[in-house]
Amino acid sequence: MTAQGRPWSEVITSTSLAAQVDALTTKVEWLRKLLVAAEADRHSLARKQDDALQSEQQLRADHDEKLGALLESAETGGLHISFVGLIWLLFGILLSSVPGEIAQGFQ
Repeated sequence: MTAQGRPWSEVITSTSLAAQVDALTTKVEWLRKLLVAAEADRHSLARKQDDALQSEQQLRADHDEKLGALLESAETGGLHISFVGLIWLLFGILLSSVPGEIAQGFQ
């Protein structure tokens, strides 16, 4: 939580023109400094947000890369087991489709 206080006083019209001009000049200068400070704060905040966005994008890209690697290893990790299963399946189909020929070979 922050708080700021700014002094402000009315220009007294009953004073001389020189005093009024001096008071207005002081207020304009104060407003200019306030505007410059606000602009600097805005630029600083925008820079911080850009940096945070870039770091988040980099972090997401790193995590996406790691997740892709994990998915690839999970997908291909059991490939040799699947290949052995395919061989046994083909062997079983071959043996089940030719029982007559096998029986004739034993006679």
